[in-house]
Amino acid sequence: MFTRRDQRTGYAGAGRPLCRVMLTGLAAGVLALAMTGPAAADPPVGGGGGGGDDGGGSDCLSDATGSLGLDPSQPVVALGQKVTVSWSASAPCTIHTSVNGPGFGGVGRSGSMQVTPTTVGTNTWRLRVDITATGESLELAVKSIVVVPNPATDMVVDFQTPAGALSTLAPTGVTTTPGASLAAGTSPSVFPETQVGFDHVFTGSNGRLWRAIRSGGAVDTGLSVAAGTSPQMVLDRLGVEVVFQGGNGHLWTLTPAGAAIDSGLPMAPGTSPSAVKVLGGEAVAFQGANGHLWKLPPSGSVFDTGLAMAAGTSPGIAGHSDGPGESAVAFQGADGDLWTLTPSGGTDTGLAMRAGTGPSIVQRPDGANEIAFQANNAILLRLVPGVLLTGTGLVMPAASSPVITLGQLGAVNLALQGANGHLIIVTPSGAIDTTMTMRAGTSPSAFPLPIGNS
Repeated sequence: MFTRRDQRTGYAGAGRPLCRVMLTGLAAGVLALAMTGPAAADPPVGGGGGGGDDGGGSDCLSDATGSLGLDPSQPVVALGQKVTVSWSASAPCTIHTSVNGPGFGGVGRSGSMQVTPTTVGTNTWRLRVDITATGESLELAVKSIVVVPNPATDMVVDFQTPAGALSTLAPTGVTTTPGASLAAGTSPSVFPETQVGFDHVFTGSNGRLWRAIRSGGAVDTGLSVAAGTSPQMVLDRLGVEVVFQGGNGHLWTLTPAGAAIDSGLPMAPGTSPSAVKVLGGEAVAFQGANGHLWKLPPSGSVFDTGLAMAAGTSPGIAGHSDGPGESAVAFQGADGDLWTLTPSGGTDTGLAMRAGTGPSIVQRPDGANEIAFQANNAILLRLVPGVLLTGTGLVMPAASSPVITLGQLGAVNLALQGANGHLIIVTPSGAIDTTMTMRAGTSPSAFPLPIGNS
């Protein structure tokens, strides 16, 4: 409780009506609280009935002001993510302050508290001023935030929002990269250097390669990226490397030291390269300007595989059980089927893919490769070549591809855009709709979190 004493009499509220400031949390569930620092507040919401004599209840309400803020200020947070609620109220009468609502109580007319929503859905806070002597009241401010499920317990996921912003879902919650504006029809790439420090690269709305390091603001590298294509990060021997199709249509790399290298290798328009770390460096797969699948191994001896790809599609690449320096590639062939290329050669699986989409491939802890792709009936399928084909029943939109990755302990996870436009995460426990909307024609990026780093 906080009571301002009347400066003339020294007695609390002498000669003036008492006002009560009330902050009510309307979340469906219990909020766990802890004191913390201040957060930015919304503009005040005021008003109220005029009239009444000097010092009367109506005058007190009409002159009352208040503000309410949430940090983070973004409209969506993930389940378990901490939110700071800050408030401030003022009135020309003595204020007796209290906070009502789940977990609230005993605070001053201004301050902040940290809450941890425990229920999915809209959580709303309302700031009110009440005059105890007259029973009059006024709602000064309202603030809401949407809490979404967070199945990303051991990986980090990047995706483009409908507004072109870069959003990240991690075990710590949802964040938005400051200054990021992505080009339509492109997808970001994420690489977690630590459990809380993530690197991001993407094609900016200005057609250049942008990068955000350790969850900081986005920076324009000044390097031109081909229209409709997306970069990818891969761990090199010396750090994180970026591969992308440059504005001149060639395969480019941005080294960990920041050097931009034009390989001189022409790529097919509207396609993006894929890379994976193997013994000796990284292996890169891409669609060449002749429409064939090309590979660039760590040795640097690029070669044309002679395997024709579907126009406008990109391959996926992962390690292979034949050895630590080997790789396996999954791609959509010119016949529209899912194809694989391993050290033993190319194979047509006979499984038809949806036009304009690409597969994703990962090497599991048991050494086998698993592939995720959108079938020609728009259903997400999972394939362990020669072993198992699984239909997930999940429907995907056009021009969007899934991503498959491992969790920290080797569990296979997937991220995709659902037919409803939402980001969907698939873990061994099942599929969860995060309810977060993605931009049409884009795909998510996912990568497992490292173990033991912070």
